[in-house]
Amino acid sequence: MLFGPEEVYGLYSYRWQHGNTGLAYLGAGLGAAIGTFVCAKYLNRSYAYMAKRHLKKSGSDEPLPESRMLFLQLGMLIVPCGLIIFGWSAERQVHWAVTLLGAMIFAIGMLMAYVCVQTYLVDVYEMYAASALAANIFARSTTACLFSIVGFQLYRRLGYAWYVLPTRRCCPINYLRTLIIF
Repeated sequence: MLFGPEEVYGLYSYRWQHGNTGLAYLGAGLGAAIGTFVCAKYLNRSYAYMAKRHLKKSGSDEPLPESRMLFLQLGMLIVPCGLIIFGWSAERQVHWAVTLLGAMIFAIGMLMAYVCVQTYLVDVYEMYAASALAANIFARSTTACLFSIVGFQLYRRLGYAWYVLPTRRCCPINYLRTLIIF
């Protein structure tokens, strides 16, 4: 909708023509590549650090699958920031590169979270990991199906900026602002 050749539902479009619309995936693709690199480099390091910390505190050398959650939390702090940049730059009709930057930041955070959830499920369910991953894929696919049905209605009614409002409430900046006010 945002990068298409014409406006849909009265929402702003950058009106990219012909083969240019494929370039809209550059932000998310680059973000996925960066997220993959970050996960490959730092996920197991953070897990080893948390396992070492657990060993020091409890004396038990059995690793906790929850040690993967530290990296997941970092990814979930990045996601709302990318959505806010994407949504508000699209709403304000800022240069298209800013919206692609928001998509890239969002993709980095989502990939970090996705990889952490997958490895967590494998760590927790060891022998039944395939079933756990299949159930996760089913839940994710069902949610994607529902949002493909109602998502365009939300965009039409709320616009680009306010569509990301629920995630904006999760943004750490709002928590800091709340702490400063009170």
